[in-house]
Amino acid sequence: MEIWVGGRTATAYHEAGHAVVGQLMGGRVQWLEFGRGEGLVFCEPAVKDGDVDYFANAATKLAGPIAASMCPNGERLSDRDLRYVVRFERSCYLAGLGTTDWHLAQPPIVVLEAAGLAEGEYLWRAARRARALLRQHWSAVEAVRRASMKRRRTGNSPATRFEP
Repeated sequence: MEIWVGGRTATAYHEAGHAVVGQLMGGRVQWLEFGRGEGLVFCEPAVKDGDVDYFANAATKLAGPIAASMCPNGERLSDRDLRYVVRFERSCYLAGLGTTDWHLAQPPIVVLEAAGLAEGEYLWRAARRARALLRQHWSAVEAVRRASMKRRRTGNSPATRFEP
């Protein structure tokens, strides 16, 4: 399976995945910035019982690389390929290639203890939930991707922000 699809289109799918799953999991997408091969989504995390919903946060963070791996047509990722995506993100972080979505998806240890799950199983469940939402709402991913690519920044102008 080819994971690293570079360029603007893959980045747009990646950021659209974050935005769509974040919204569906109860977060609130504030804005999306998209430039040449790089993007950023600002999404207020979902809240559950007055605290951050860490499971929703993990699914939102993992949705980016999963969506980029599903592009351009929302192809179905097998469980094997999904595990590969998550392991690839983890490997990039452990190799010192910067902060990855895998790193940002990590829940506090107290959340893992309360759930009675190991970190890997917790993130695996979040990744499967993100994949299911992306499959079900691929048309929304496409709509956000198209909108973000139309509003790209050029040169040194400020990043474009838009409401989803």
